[in-house]
Amino acid sequence: MKAIQIKLVVASFLIVIVASIARGQEEMASFQYRVNPFLTNPAYAGLEESHQVRLVTRNQWTNFPGAPNTYALTYNGPFSKSIGLGATLLTESIADYSILRLGASYAYRFDQDDLKFSLGISTSYNKLSVSSIVYRNPLVDPGDQVLQDATDGQS
Repeated sequence: MKAIQIKLVVASFLIVIVASIARGQEEMASFQYRVNPFLTNPAYAGLEESHQVRLVTRNQWTNFPGAPNTYALTYNGPFSKSIGLGATLLTESIADYSILRLGASYAYRFDQDDLKFSLGISTSYNKLSVSSIVYRNPLVDPGDQVLQDATDGQS
């Protein structure tokens, strides 16, 4: 009986932990991980032994106004036996919001017998913009400084 109680406590604890870190919205660009793993994993830069340029697009709910659109242009390739470099240009728009991301990645690769290991680091510039049409919404506070900065493209 005590073992069942311990399992119940552990299971409850795990459910609480998973629920607290779970996200309800899809992280942008993660939709194409199988097509272009470099979009979400900088360690992938140069892992293939060729230079790769990829253009990825995703248009959802095309008949709805403000439907999500995502476009990504990526490059990655090896620059030596153990160094890979990459770059990303990504833009996404959803309704009145748009995001521009410019990124650079560095990966260090080392081989162990038949296995490849890679460590990567990336940095990016992200620009969030909000269309001025959002001020027509009666639920929006026109004095909101964060919204004003986003509308002007400053955040």
